[in-house]
Amino acid sequence: MTKAIQHSVSLFLLLTFLNASAQNVETSINRDSIQIGEQIELSFKVEVDSNSAVLFPEGQTFVPLELVESLATDTLKENEKFKLLKTYRLTQFDSGVYGIPEQQITINGSPFLTPTFQINVRDVKVDTLEQGLYDVKSRIQIEKPKGEILQWILGILVFILIGLAIYFAYQKWVKGEEQVEELNPYQSALEYVESIKVESFLKQEEVKSFYSACVENLKHYVYYCFEISSLDRTTAEFISLFHWLIENEKVKIESAKIKELQEWLERSDLVKFAKYHPEQTTLEEDQHFMLSLLKAIEEGLPEPEPEEILEQLRFEEERKKIEQKKRLKKVLIAACSALLILLLAKFINLGPKDFIAELTFDANKNLRDLNWYNSKYSYPSVELETPEVLERQDDNTFFYENQKAQFEIGLISLQTDLEKKWDFRIATENRLAYFQDKGYSSILPKEEEFITPDGVQGIRTYGSAINAEGDRVNYSIITFGGKGFSQEIWMSWLDGNTYAQEVSDRILNSLKVSTEI
Repeated sequence: MTKAIQHSVSLFLLLTFLNASAQNVETSINRDSIQIGEQIELSFKVEVDSNSAVLFPEGQTFVPLELVESLATDTLKENEKFKLLKTYRLTQFDSGVYGIPEQQITINGSPFLTPTFQINVRDVKVDTLEQGLYDVKSRIQIEKPKGEILQWILGILVFILIGLAIYFAYQKWVKGEEQVEELNPYQSALEYVESIKVESFLKQEEVKSFYSACVENLKHYVYYCFEISSLDRTTAEFISLFHWLIENEKVKIESAKIKELQEWLERSDLVKFAKYHPEQTTLEEDQHFMLSLLKAIEEGLPEPEPEEILEQLRFEEERKKIEQKKRLKKVLIAACSALLILLLAKFINLGPKDFIAELTFDANKNLRDLNWYNSKYSYPSVELETPEVLERQDDNTFFYENQKAQFEIGLISLQTDLEKKWDFRIATENRLAYFQDKGYSSILPKEEEFITPDGVQGIRTYGSAINAEGDRVNYSIITFGGKGFSQEIWMSWLDGNTYAQEVSDRILNSLKVSTEI
């Protein structure tokens, strides 16, 4: 029984090995010895068909080593096959010898186990004789920049003002919509008299204002009905006007009602000129009389002719249009004011240069303000920081281009014959020919020594040219090399655009190249 089990296990392992070989799964590490805190790169390279499903390890499956970063899977299509490269960055903060355990890669539902690796983690030597030891420095309180606080305050104020502007504009619009169907002059005059609070006039000893308001309201209504001005008429003239209207059949009102009106107006004159002060009951009766008079005038008006009705309808329609235009104008003014406030806050926050770039949608400023990526490419590795990840063109070439910004960057890193001497001029001439093929003209190259921030020396060829769009651009070609390898990084960007210059400077300042084969 035991032999049968052993035979089955051996057969399973053999089939797994053969299947893994068929799928071409390769495992590698970039080094097997590190100092405490340094990182190693564990890579899995899988060659599969285009319709295969591959699952790589996830999470902290590399214990006792710690996973620092899981890089995105790099995919290269070759004929009908796909080459997948998955890289993990691992570290350890205690010295000793550690093993990377077997990892499982699943291809089309079948598991494949990778080999183990031994990693030696060394202590960092500290020379206490040559290098002095010092006490830990106390913390320094750093004052927050005032500009940042000011930006927050301005931003909050802007949002409050915009919110208020929108709210009031909305309220005006809603009220305007509700008032499109306004009361006609009769209803308006009636409601005005009804709204008068007699008690308030008595308390303020402004009985004169009560009569003046009622008379003025009546005369406005008469003007609307008969288009006859009566604001400056005396009591006698106003009564004579009503008699004329009745005689000419402009209105039908009983003579008793006109007599009551005359008494009402004479009492009003006594209040105004003789300082007569009626009782509250008299004021209330005069208010009721004014309501009944308005009703009598409205009921005594003759029926309008069809032409008059049409004219009135046209007038009302035109009036509504005018009112709607007024409301729309107010809303537009409020919205424009809010927009101006927002733009002013943006101007204060960004400054003139960045503000103009925002308004003109400067593509190079957008590149500068992206979340940049720090990535390693090819072998020997070239590490740099870019606004977008470079796309693989083949095993050794990576490239990114933003046509709107007229910006491009590319790199090539490859191994060469160990016996062949590296000549940077070949790479430079090829790149200049590449620029010519893209339509560049008036190419003026210069050369200088270039040293990366970590001290690696190379050659930089740079200058300006006119691109295919007719714009002047700057370009830079940086080459490194030695026995067995060559590396090239090139860029081109718009001349005179400070944002494009900032992008290229940041990339060059982040450049790191490996010269180890």
